[in-house]
Amino acid sequence: MLQILYLQPICRRYLQRSNYLSTSALHAFGCRWQMFSCFFNFIEEDYALKLGSQP
Repeated sequence: MLQILYLQPICRRYLQRSNYLSTSALHAFGCRWQMFSCFFNFIEEDYALKLGSQP
């Protein structure tokens, strides 16, 4: 019983840390994805404008 009481806070701390790591990784991935999609949209619009300006 003492072992469980001793391990509980360690498990909780580990879960919090892993949760924080996963959320920060997700956030970093989200930022990269946003940058990529903006860049891709910019290229696509530029390409569409070039195609549209051609006779």
